[in-house]
Amino acid sequence: MSLFRPVNSSESNLYTIRVSLGYGSNKGEFDTTTNPIVNDDVLCSNNSTNTVTIDHLASPTYNNLPKDFYIKYLEDSSYVSSFFVNYGKQFVAHPSINITAHSSEYVGNPVIIKNSLTSFTLYFIKSDGSYVGPSDDGVTGLLGFDLIITGPVKIGITTGNSNKGWALNDGSQQSPSNVYTYMDVNLGGGYTKNDSVVISKNLKLLNSTGGVITYTTSTATLDYTQTIWLIDGGISLTTLTPQTGMVLIITSTNTGYDTGTSSYTTNPTIVVDTDITINYQTLTTIEFSERGDSIILYADSNTNFVIISQSSNITIS
Repeated sequence: MSLFRPVNSSESNLYTIRVSLGYGSNKGEFDTTTNPIVNDDVLCSNNSTNTVTIDHLASPTYNNLPKDFYIKYLEDSSYVSSFFVNYGKQFVAHPSINITAHSSEYVGNPVIIKNSLTSFTLYFIKSDGSYVGPSDDGVTGLLGFDLIITGPVKIGITTGNSNKGWALNDGSQQSPSNVYTYMDVNLGGGYTKNDSVVISKNLKLLNSTGGVITYTTSTATLDYTQTIWLIDGGISLTTLTPQTGMVLIITSTNTGYDTGTSSYTTNPTIVVDTDITINYQTLTTIEFSERGDSIILYADSNTNFVIISQSSNITIS
C-alpha cells in the first residue's frame, strides 16, 4: 500500500507493509510442540528463493506482500531466537517499524537491528537479558506478532521532503511546468531494473497526433515534435538545426520515383545551417537517392550532428 500524502504528515510517498503472524494462520499460534519452528524456517514469504517452510502468515495474503518479502526464523548455537525480515522493497530512507507481540503475558521488548534499507533483524528480550523464542505450548510466551513497516519509496508526487519520486521542478532556475523523476521506470510492464528505463511494449516514435509527417514541399516547416521524419522526392528542406540530445531518424519515402526505377525524379535533400557541422566537419547537404534510404543523427551539442548510421546511397557534402 502506498500513501502519497498521509493526512497526519507532511511527508509523501510512504509505503506500508503490514504482516500478522500466528493466530488466524494455517498453523495458528506459535507452538513448537505441535508445529516445531527450527533454524532457517521461513514463516511467510513472497520470495521464490526463500519459500515458506511453516506457514504462520495470518494476514495479508502472500500476493499482497511485496515481491521478495519474507520472514525467516533464526536460532544460533546458544539457542538465541531472532526473526530476519526482508522487506522485498528498497526504501530511500530507513522506514519506521512497529512490533506488537501476541501473548497473554509479558514476553519482553522487541529489539530491532536495522541491517540496511532492505532488511532488519528482530529479537524479543526480557529485562534480565534473556531472549524469548516462539511459545512451546501455544498458550504462554510468544504466540506470534504483528509488524508494520512504513517508509518513503520512489513513487508518486514529491513534496518538500523529497524522496525522488515524480515531482515538479521547483528551483528558482527551473520551469515549474517540467516534471521529473528519479524512479526506475518500466513502460508497459511491471519489472524494473536499477538506474534504467525499461520498455516492455512496442516503442513507437510518433508526433503529438500519433502520426509521422511526410515532407513533400520545400517550404515545409521542419517538425521537432517527432523523432522520425519522412521526406518525399523533389524537395529541398531548409534548414536543419540540432538541439542537444536530439535523435532524428530521417527516411526517404516510396513516392517521387521514375516509373519502373528505384531512383527519384529529383533527389530530396536536407540543407544544414552554414554554422552547423556534421561529424564536426563543414558538411551542409544530405542527399537521398534510393527509396528507403535512412540516416540517424544525434545532436551532441546545439552546433553539431553525429551520424549514428546511414544508408550507403546517401550523399553528404
